[in-house]
Amino acid sequence: MGTERWHVAFTDGGTEQKTCGEIRALGFGVYVPMERHKRFRRGVRLFIELPLFPCYLFARFDSADAKWNEIRDCDGVRDVLCNLQKPVAIPIGFVEKLQRMQALGLFDKTKAPNPFPPGTDVMLDDDGPFAEFVGKVMRARTADRVDLLISYLGRELTVNVSLARLSSI
Repeated sequence: MGTERWHVAFTDGGTEQKTCGEIRALGFGVYVPMERHKRFRRGVRLFIELPLFPCYLFARFDSADAKWNEIRDCDGVRDVLCNLQKPVAIPIGFVEKLQRMQALGLFDKTKAPNPFPPGTDVMLDDDGPFAEFVGKVMRARTADRVDLLISYLGRELTVNVSLARLSSI
């Protein structure tokens, strides 16, 4: 018996949210990362959400369980990404990183992207160098990177990290 992993489904354009509802109703986990945009129509400012990856969504299921084939029958689903008729799982942690980035507002194109102003205490994720280190944000380097002051081997060290690796403590 396998375990549940995230997989990619290819959808008809503009149907991602509706299709998510159908897949969710079947009992599967599903996620569509969304970007928030500002648009003007007839002089009125509107805020809209658009898929970060148009025509794609992520579905969570156990590929060893044949029930996943029901996803292919949902309205709007063209197919599930497969190799030799077996669904291809995406790397562990990828969707969770996207979810964290969306929660931090990094996909919100209507505001400044840095949710951690200088002086904020943050924790690095459990991936890569300095995993789970706690540090203080010193300054924003770019729209999606900051300089972080951490204590390492008894001294202060400044490292440049992606906002996607940070979480509030």
